[in-house]
Amino acid sequence: MSKLLLNLKNLRESRRISQEAVAFNLNITQSTYAKIEAGKTKLSVERLLAIAAYFQVDVRELM
Repeated sequence: MSKLLLNLKNLRESRRISQEAVAFNLNITQSTYAKIEAGKTKLSVERLLAIAAYFQVDVRELM
């Protein structure tokens, strides 16, 4: 698992936010978000920016 994916999962879990809640706010399904965290689907730049905005962190903090 890449550092980015691990950071996404750790950030979400440390804030006690479900995958469902993140997915809802990104307007995607929970299964799509789960695939992102698992590295089973490509993460677009646009989606990465949306995730960083949702968690209110700089993209560089996720890298």
